[in-house]
Amino acid sequence: MDLPVAGLLGFVASLLKRMTRLALSVGLTGARCHDRRIFEYRDGTSGPGIKLRLLIRNESRFSDIADCQVLVTRIESPSGVLLEGESSRLIWSLEYTRSEWLTPKLILRGDVGARYVDLCSAEERDQCLQIMSERYEGGDHRFTESGIYAIRVQLIVPSRRRCKEIRVRVSYDQSNWASTRMLDAS
Repeated sequence: MDLPVAGLLGFVASLLKRMTRLALSVGLTGARCHDRRIFEYRDGTSGPGIKLRLLIRNESRFSDIADCQVLVTRIESPSGVLLEGESSRLIWSLEYTRSEWLTPKLILRGDVGARYVDLCSAEERDQCLQIMSERYEGGDHRFTESGIYAIRVQLIVPSRRRCKEIRVRVSYDQSNWASTRMLDAS
């Protein structure tokens, strides 16, 4: 094979690799990532709280990403103890029916197609850090220890057989729930 053909094949291979890589990014600073709000409870009462969200953005220049799922795969306590090692889907934000909360989503390219997923919340009434997953809906994923939690999150796109994993650190203080915040992601 002569040099120009080998160079062209290398270029095409490089292009295909860029087209198939999972170009999802996770942001902590979107307009709705740190949301102080009034929570409505099933018993008809309400109270103040904070909801922390991750901004999922498709940075691909080539295609939209279908059937994206976001899971929490590991939760470590402030003292480093593994609290949860079983995967559980996170709840998509701003969906209006319970059936839409956990369904895989289409992530369009760019800022316009970005979506939020709920990571956790802290409320004055409950006095705990709540990871907003399908396990939370069943009464699990509620923690009361003050400190910095390490939460591992995985973005999965089954149709592309790709996933991306990040670790988010969340600071929680039971005596000052309003100070709950995301510190960083790596």
